Formats: sequence, C-alpha cells, structure tokens
Amino acid sequence: MMGLGLMLLALKVIVSATAPLREATLFHDVLGAIANEPVLGLLVGAVLAWFCHSTLAVILLIASLLTNGSLEVAGAVPLILGVNFGGGLPAVSATLDQPSVARKLPAANLLCRGLLAIALLPLARHIIDLAARLPMDPLHVAVGLHAAFNLAVAAVFLPISPVVVRLVDRLIPNAQAADDPLASPRYLDSVSLATPAIALSNATMETVRMSELLERMFLTSLTALSSNRLEALKEVNAIDLKLGTYMGSVHAYLGRLAQGELSGGDSRRAFEIMLFASNLEHAGDVIKLNLADRIRAKIKQDIQLAPSQRQALDVLCEEIATSLRLVPAALSSRDIGAAARLASQKDRFRVLEERAINEHLGREGMEKGVNLRSNALFIDVIGDLHRINSHIAAAAYPLIQAAGLLNTTRLRTSALSERLA
Repeated sequence: MMGLGLMLLALKVIVSATAPLREATLFHDVLGAIANEPVLGLLVGAVLAWFCHSTLAVILLIASLLTNGSLEVAGAVPLILGVNFGGGLPAVSATLDQPSVARKLPAANLLCRGLLAIALLPLARHIIDLAARLPMDPLHVAVGLHAAFNLAVAAVFLPISPVVVRLVDRLIPNAQAADDPLASPRYLDSVSLATPAIALSNATMETVRMSELLERMFLTSLTALSSNRLEALKEVNAIDLKLGTYMGSVHAYLGRLAQGELSGGDSRRAFEIMLFASNLEHAGDVIKLNLADRIRAKIKQDIQLAPSQRQALDVLCEEIATSLRLVPAALSSRDIGAAARLASQKDRFRVLEERAINEHLGREGMEKGVNLRSNALFIDVIGDLHRINSHIAAAAYPLIQAAGLLNTTRLRTSALSERLA
C-alpha cells in the first residue's frame, strides 16, 4: 500500500510539473511528429527508459502527458512499446564488463522484449483502435498497455525459453578460459628425490610460484576494494585453495625427501623452504578470512573511505607488494642481503603504519566524509595488512638467523630490568 501510494503521489507531481507543456507549441509539434512516425516513437521511448533506468518513471510521464492532453493515445502506443523495449537496456549496459555467463540473462531479457516490441509496432494502428473502444480514460489505457505488454512477453517466451537460451548462447558464446600456469604444482617429481639438491630446487620453484599466487590473491582483493564490486572476491577463495594445495604438496614432498639421508645443510634448506611455504599460506588465510570479509562488509554497507584513508592504504599496500617482490630473490638465491631486506620490511611497514594511524587520528572529524564506520574499517584493514606483511617478512628469518643477523629479542634488556626493579 505504501508503494502504491508513493506511485500515485509521483503521478500527481508529474502531472503538475508537466502542466505548462499544454501551452508549449514546439513540444506539441514534437509529440505530433512522434505520433506520425512509430519507429521514431519506439526509439524515443527506448532511450528514455535507458536514460531514466526505470520503465515506471517514463510510463508515469507518458500517463501525465495523456492526462493533461499534451499527448494522444496514437502517439503513446509507440512510446510505450519503446519504453518496454528499453527496459532491458540498463541491465545490458551494466553487465558489459562482466563474464559472458553474467551477460546472458540481461541479453535474453532484452531479446524477448525487443522482439515483441518490434513485432507489435506494425500493429500499432490496430492497438490504437482497440484502445479507443475500451471504456477507459487515457491514463488507464497507458498503464494497461504497459501491463499487457509484460504479460504478453511472459506468455509468448516462457514456453519457448529453451530456444531463447540456445539463441543467446550463440550470440554470446562462453569465453574459453585460459590455462592457468599456476593451477597446480608441476615440478615436484618423485624421480628427483634421489638427488636432494635437485629436489630442494624443485621445492624452491614451487614456493616461488606460491608467492606469485599470493600476489595475485592480494591484487584481486585490492581490485574489489577500489571498485566496490563483490565479483572479484569470488576468485580469492579459489586462489586460497590453490595456496593450500601448494603448501601441502611442498611439505609432503620435503617430508619424503627427509626420509632419506640428508646433510645438515640440506636439512636446514628444507626447513627454510617449508617455513617460507607456511608463511605464504598463512598470509593467504589472512586475506581470505579477514581482509576479504572487511571488503565485503564495506561494499554491502556502502562504507566510504576518506581520500586520506585511501591514500594511506595505497602506501601500505605498495609496501606489501615490495615484500612479495623480494620473496623470489631471498628464497631462490639464499642471498643474505635480500633476506635481510625482506625481514626489514616488517620494521618499515610498522613505521608507515604508525604514521598513517597518527595522521588519520589527527584529522579525524576535520575531513569531510570521515565517520565512525569508516574509521573502524580503516583501522581493521590496516591491522590485516600488518599481519599479511608480517607473515611474508617472517619467512626470511631462518636465513638471517643462520647468518647471525637476527636478534634474540626486540626488548631493551637494560630498560626492562630497570622497570622490573
């Protein structure tokens, strides 16, 4: 009842707003030209429906023009057919950048509406004659034609929906999915287990490929965060499953290798690789279980981050991307300098994190668009980014610890002793 009341109120407002058009000579000439050219009326109605993204709004406008005498039923029929045709255009235009499977339903809707509208256009004169014999005023004629068109679409195309599906499949074929080179591990062959050096090299390559998967997962999440579209988050779960498969395969492979005779250096190397793989997988878990959920909540609740917050997050995300780019060098070459730089990313990230939070809290309430929900989301996302970066950086600890470059504690023992005393 509330919706019906609002619709009637809108109709009354539109009728009042269009009342001056009764005396507009040029407007009447345009409507007369549309009435004499049904094809033009069809196109105008379709464009209006697409522009307004609402068939109801345009139907109410046409009804108001009929009510105040600015438009005759003869000119309204092609417009109404065009409006119902154009009602399928917004969904088609909104899904142009979506996969083919997402574009098929809007295209089928537009196809059914368009075919019926074009088929009825030559019969417009007969429809006008039939409407003239009905005991209804022009307003109810317009609304009735709109309802009758939609019922006719259902009656005509529901029985032949399989035919429509096949036709749409031909018009929009499914895109062939490109083979993913990171779909599954490929270098963990059993033959190489007889040679530990080769087996360790194979496990190293698979762990480097894990870092590429993690980078893809992270960038996918950032795409969802910036575009406010949930579709990108669906890929996050699939990538997380691949990360789990990689880690399990690497651990199992190195476990089989450890059953043989390994030197102390090979054992340490196997441990380093396993720790790298575990940390990368843990970082993926944070993305899936925490960061992706926060992005999902942001989109569904329409939480808008302030420009300063987005800029601060961009800086932190770039730091994580830098950490990921250091993983292959630190893991493959066992370069102490690369490993030390990767581990130092944890301290560098902490400095940037504190700066971002301090600057944000300093302008809280001063910048337009900042509210409690965006504040809470901003802090939570920073916490997730901190954990992701920490897992990546911590993978370098065994290398720098073996080189004697890792402190046993971050606490200043002298200051701690004074406080405890």
